[in-house]
Amino acid sequence: MSLPTLQDIDVWRGNNLPPIEWPWPDGYVATVDCQLTIWSGAELLIVADGGGSLIVDTVARKFIWSRTLAESRMIPFGRIAQYEIEDRDGGETTIFYGAVNGLGGLNLDSDEPQATGQLDFSSPYNSGNLLLGWV
Repeated sequence: MSLPTLQDIDVWRGNNLPPIEWPWPDGYVATVDCQLTIWSGAELLIVADGGGSLIVDTVARKFIWSRTLAESRMIPFGRIAQYEIEDRDGGETTIFYGAVNGLGGLNLDSDEPQATGQLDFSSPYNSGNLLLGWV
């Protein structure tokens, strides 16, 4: 297999649809032992594997990140976070990597208490990473 593929992704914060998809590179034969890791600076934000929100679709030959609302909220606003998708069968091989561009996110989630329209920094629904794009 060749070098990892650079593919930046956009995530609309507070949305879990549509899922993000990565078509497999030519010659890649996946295992279910794959992992998506997203971090910002030194902070690990999300780890998703084939048993969680990262789907390894061997028929369609693609990875699908079917993120949760909570996962999308963890992404900081702006082009701050990075990601990697690794195959971890018998070692660690990075397949995809790139920047995660956090967009939007001003909407309230359906399970979230309705606020006064101000960003409430004491709310558990707002991550500390929200501040990174606003400062």
